[in-house]
Amino acid sequence: MLVVGCDLGALTAKAVVLEDGAILGCEIIRSRASADQTAAEVVDGLLARLGISWGDIDCCVGTGYGRKIVPFADQNISEISCHARGARWLMPGVRTVIDGGGQDCKVITLDENGLLADFRMNMKCAAGTGRALELMAQSLGVDVSQLGPLSLKASQPVVLREHCCILAQVEIRRLVFEGRDKADIAAGVNDFAARQIMNLVRDV
Repeated sequence: MLVVGCDLGALTAKAVVLEDGAILGCEIIRSRASADQTAAEVVDGLLARLGISWGDIDCCVGTGYGRKIVPFADQNISEISCHARGARWLMPGVRTVIDGGGQDCKVITLDENGLLADFRMNMKCAAGTGRALELMAQSLGVDVSQLGPLSLKASQPVVLREHCCILAQVEIRRLVFEGRDKADIAAGVNDFAARQIMNLVRDV
């Protein structure tokens, strides 16, 4: 049985193809202005790469913020439920899932049977989200993909005092102007995001 999953998120769109529970391939692209066009692009690109036609697909599931507008989805499932199922599939003993998404963060707990027990998500501030990390990386003058490797070179990591990601960007620019080492600032950015996420973990 061939199944397609399409996750239409705020920043990226993802697609995966499974055959009898085994992953054949996956694809990720930046989300475009047109949601249905984005969904078609990411899935069609993956199917073409795998040499699979739509006629071979038995079922397609849409998830993510745009799940209800994936035009070819046979069913729509919330990303929270998909995270729970996916984490359980990858690691049967998992009980907590942390999702640092493009525009929100979620912490999901599973019961002993792998079913969704509870969840929390940030509601008032974007701190700790993927978009916040991108903006803070821009303030530092690096690509977001460099934050991790760069922070590992830190010798004196900074501690960002602000709780708001917008104000944190201002703080980062000030540190750059003061000549602080970029690796130390990058470590501070990652610590900032981790602290925001841990607030959700403690609350769930």
